[in-house]
Amino acid sequence: MDDKFSLLKPFFPTGVLCFLSLCKTHSFTQTAKQLNTSQSSVSRSIMEMEEALGFQLVERQTRPIKITQAGLALQQSISSYQNTLEHLLIDVQHSNLLHMPLRLGIIESMADCLTQPLLQGLINDYSNALTLTAVSNRLLELLDEDRVDFIVSSNPFSYRNDLKRYFLLQEPSVIVTPKNVKMSEPLTWERLQYCGLPQISYDRANSGARMERRLYNENGLNFIRRIEVDLNVLLMGMVAAGMGWGLTRVTSFVQFPNYGRQVNLYQMPDPLASREVFLIYKNDAYSDMAEKIAREIRRIIRESLIPQMLSWAPWLKPYLLIQGEKPLDRVPAFPGEVPARKTTVF
Repeated sequence: MDDKFSLLKPFFPTGVLCFLSLCKTHSFTQTAKQLNTSQSSVSRSIMEMEEALGFQLVERQTRPIKITQAGLALQQSISSYQNTLEHLLIDVQHSNLLHMPLRLGIIESMADCLTQPLLQGLINDYSNALTLTAVSNRLLELLDEDRVDFIVSSNPFSYRNDLKRYFLLQEPSVIVTPKNVKMSEPLTWERLQYCGLPQISYDRANSGARMERRLYNENGLNFIRRIEVDLNVLLMGMVAAGMGWGLTRVTSFVQFPNYGRQVNLYQMPDPLASREVFLIYKNDAYSDMAEKIAREIRRIIRESLIPQMLSWAPWLKPYLLIQGEKPLDRVPAFPGEVPARKTTVF
């Protein structure tokens, strides 16, 4: 069943849901899986519809199952009604946003930067709000489980064609070392390898691990001594405690200023790796809500987050990208600034 139809499920009897799904799958087994029910239940629902209508909907002797001419005519009629009802419900939704909840998941590395100002900016638009914090992979699971309707993620999940995205921010990565470990600049990977401290890296549950693996593999880098963590706050805390060095973003300093004052921040050696942050959602019915949320996040990034980032690392200016006119447009936050180094998004 497509995402649009999820909005309409409460308005259709079980038999109609089974029939519409069967028209797409041509399989009782696949329909049962889609509707999270048993094959026998699907078969019984179709038979009850046929008895009530007085004509056959499917030809059961063929594999895959074929829909009869009468069944196809019924499908077209239901689809027409479905489209009309869908537009009606969306119009009602749009005119009654105060009665809709805001259910949002935000990556751990930006939760403190966005959650409070975002809710303050949208508090008058929604009846109630739910915000959850997790790493990107877990946020996608929450989206699929229908626990949230939108996620702010550093992984775009490009392989998922059912997802819709707004680009929000591109920011370079930085190196952090304990306060008592001074590194000569420009920093090199070789100096980091032999600094005497282990690398504190991200566990595979964190999207940062995907970026790190690609960065190190493509550049032939290998750090033998390593500590793995799944959360950015743990990485910053361990570096502040002198346990190792790590790769993170300046937003970590905005989120955890106490840790930030206990570490050294350096521009990373070439290649300068950046991450991107996206607002992601699934259902077309939420397009207006997505635009509203993305617009508010863009305001927070421009007016609050970027100035705080630059207070920690003024050299970031030429490397910060924000959303342009279209959802996936990327434009410089400071058009007059010219980057001195090439940036790679991993």
